[in-house]
Amino acid sequence: MRIGRRLGALLVGALLTAGASLGTATSAQAYNPDTGAWLGKIEWHPYGEKLWVYDTKNDGDTFYVQLEYVTATGTLPTGPVVSAPGTSAAVEYTTYDYNLSEGAGHMLFVYDDAGKGDYIGGAGVTT
Repeated sequence: MRIGRRLGALLVGALLTAGASLGTATSAQAYNPDTGAWLGKIEWHPYGEKLWVYDTKNDGDTFYVQLEYVTATGTLPTGPVVSAPGTSAAVEYTTYDYNLSEGAGHMLFVYDDAGKGDYIGGAGVTT
């Protein structure tokens, strides 16, 4: 079963938006709604502009995160689609370091596939 269907409502919006408005590191955690098992976590650190993506369920599936710059007409990708590396470790993570304009508006989008075809959720963050 794909992660997007298992996640139910990923708490990306509420958690990332609340922390971002305070200018602090924020995270969103993903749980399987059927079993309660922890599947992973996304962290945004505005002072250092770092994105951390964790996968804590070694099941051959992960989620993908894209940071996008907010423009007057929509959003534009900023950097690559980020995901955990997919090793056999019990907890996998990757960190991506951005170089962003101070105070610019950005959005984090979470997908179930690297091609960004299966949208899970998203939230605004500050830099």
